[in-house]
Amino acid sequence: MSDDKDFDFDERKKKIENFEVEINDTGLGKEPMEDLMSYSDESKKAHGSAKRRDSKKAPRVKKSGQNARLFKMVWIGMIVSVCIMIGQFVLFGTLDMLAITRQEGTLSVELPKGASKGQVVDILHENGVINQPTFFKLYLFFTKGSQKFIPGTFEIKTNLDYEAIVNYLQSNANRIDTDIVDVTIPEGKNVMEIAAILESNEVCSAEEFMNACKSSEFDKDHSFLKERKSVADTIYRLEGFLFPDTYSFYKNVEPKTVIKKFLNNFNNKISKKLITDDSNEKVSIKTVAERKAIPIEDLVIIASLIQAEASNDADMLGIASVIENRLNTSKNGGLSPFGDAINSCLGIDSTIWYPYRNKDKVPLEVRENYESPYDTYKKRGLTPGAICNPGASAIEAVLNHKSTQYYFYCHNKEGKTFYAKTFSEHNVNLKKAGLS
Repeated sequence: MSDDKDFDFDERKKKIENFEVEINDTGLGKEPMEDLMSYSDESKKAHGSAKRRDSKKAPRVKKSGQNARLFKMVWIGMIVSVCIMIGQFVLFGTLDMLAITRQEGTLSVELPKGASKGQVVDILHENGVINQPTFFKLYLFFTKGSQKFIPGTFEIKTNLDYEAIVNYLQSNANRIDTDIVDVTIPEGKNVMEIAAILESNEVCSAEEFMNACKSSEFDKDHSFLKERKSVADTIYRLEGFLFPDTYSFYKNVEPKTVIKKFLNNFNNKISKKLITDDSNEKVSIKTVAERKAIPIEDLVIIASLIQAEASNDADMLGIASVIENRLNTSKNGGLSPFGDAINSCLGIDSTIWYPYRNKDKVPLEVRENYESPYDTYKKRGLTPGAICNPGASAIEAVLNHKSTQYYFYCHNKEGKTFYAKTFSEHNVNLKKAGLS
C-alpha cells in the first residue's frame, strides 16, 4: 500500500502523453497504421491468389511435356512408316523392273496411235505385262531414252525386264502381221499427194509426213542427198527422191520410218544395173549419170519435169530434148538457133502452182496473188528442186533421149503432143491442139 501512495499519477500521465506524441511524430499514427494494415490485407490476398495461380500452372507444365513426348512418338512412327513404304516401293519396283516376280507367258497388247507414255504404261499394267506402273514411269523418266513407242498390236512376253519391254515396243519387227498394209505410190505424185495417200491408208499423218520431208536428218545416210549443191529454196527437200512403187507399211508408224523405205528404194533403183548403154552392157543409172556429168540432183529435177508433162513414155524422150535445148540457150545469149528469145526459161505449166497441182488446189486466201518460186515462166534454168517424184522411165529419158531441134511443145485434150522449132510454129500448134 505504501508503494501505491508514493505513485505519482500526474507524472505517469505526462509520460503516457509524451509517448503518444513520439509515436505520432514517427508517422505511425492511427491513419498510417490503418493504411498499413489494409495494405497487409491486400498483400495477403494477392499472395494467396499468386499461390493459387502457381498451383494451377504446375499441372500445365506437366501436361505440355506429355504432349511433346506423344508428338515425338507419333512423328517417329510416321517416319518409320514412310521409310517402310518407300522401302517396299523400291523393293517391289526393283523386282518388277528385273522381271523377278512375273511369271513367264505371252500377252497381246494394242498401243493406240498418239498414246502418251503414261497411257502406254497403263495399258501394259492393265494387260499384266508389268506389275508396278508407277515404278515403270519413273524408269522411263530417269532413263530418258527415245521411248517413242510404236502404235500397233504386239505379242509380248511377260517375263521381260523394263529395258527389254521398251526396246520390244520400239520395233516394227515385233508387230503382228495384221497391221501391215500395201500402198501403191503412182509415178508423178508430189509430196502432198503422197502424204494424202499414206494418211488414207492409216500409215502415218499427212502433216507429219510433209514436215519430215523438209528435214535434213536423212542427208547423212545418203550421198545423193548430201552432195546436193543448194536446197535453200526448196519447199520439200525430199521431193523427187520418194521413188514410186508398191510398198508394204505397218499402220501408224513414224513418218521417218516410211521415208527411209522410200529413200532406200530410190538408192537401189539408181545403183542397180538396170539399163543398157551404147555398148549393150547393163549399167546403173548412177553410172550413166556420172558419164554424162549430170548430178543426181539435176537428174531428178529434170526427170520430175518430164514426168509431170509427158503423156506417155515415148513423149518423155521428146520433152527431155526440149528441156535440154532450152537450157542450152544460155550458151548463145539466150537465143535459140532460130532467133527466138528463150533465155533458159523452160516455160513448163506444171511449175506455175507448185507445190500445188493446179490453181484450184491453192488455198483460197492466197490463190489470187500466189507466186511459186518454181515458176519456170519467171525463173531461168532449173527449178530449185523436183516438182514430183519421177519413175524409172522419166529418169532414163533424161539420160537416153536423142537430140532434136525442138524448143516448144503442147498437148491436146487427148494427150497428143505437138512439137515446134520456132515460136511461130508453136502458135500454129496451139490452134491445132485447141488451146488458142
